[in-house]
Amino acid sequence: MKAKLTREQLIAALLAGLFGHLLIAVGWWSFGMLLVAAIVVLVIGSLLSLLLGGTNPIELLGDGASDLGVVLVVVVILAVLVGAGVLFAGIMVSRGILRRGHVRRPIAVTVRAALIAVAIDTVLFAIAASNAATTSDADRVGPFIGSGVLLLVGALVIGPLVWLWMTHAHRGPAADSIPPSPAAPPIVASPPAEQAMPGYRPAPPAGEPGYTPAPPAPPAPAS
Repeated sequence: MKAKLTREQLIAALLAGLFGHLLIAVGWWSFGMLLVAAIVVLVIGSLLSLLLGGTNPIELLGDGASDLGVVLVVVVILAVLVGAGVLFAGIMVSRGILRRGHVRRPIAVTVRAALIAVAIDTVLFAIAASNAATTSDADRVGPFIGSGVLLLVGALVIGPLVWLWMTHAHRGPAADSIPPSPAAPPIVASPPAEQAMPGYRPAPPAGEPGYTPAPPAPPAPAS
């Protein structure tokens, strides 16, 4: 039987899902999505280069396109690096909040919750992008705003729910939540009856004033 989550753990899970997921989502859009897009562009460029007999497809567009391609590569690299930093910051923020809330296994909770949340965010992003792409130019403002609101609400709702789910899944056994009972007081042997009598004074040690040696033992009777 597993333990119940305390109020402190519940609040920590909700806060970690709110703030940690927002940073992780921003980092994922800048790092993961751009990295995937860059890989797709490189693959397509390599295929076109093979089809054109080794000619770079950008060279066919002129010198201006080549310079623009260099600028885009630099921008993508910078965005990927910044996104990786924001993604790492989100993981550390979530870990810190969960540790302060005494949540069990904060790193495992953060990593698994982040993977689930990122998968859901990607689906929401695909839905929002398809919704915006299927509209005409005249009616595109409304769908773009709606897509942005969908992503924002999804980030605010998905994070706390997923983090709360993973916190609940990683809770320890019930014995871990029960505080240890205080130690029993030590058992002290009661003094002899003569020492418990009023006015009792212990005999002084040998060599001290008032010391009286014990009388010698009587001789054994002759057989």
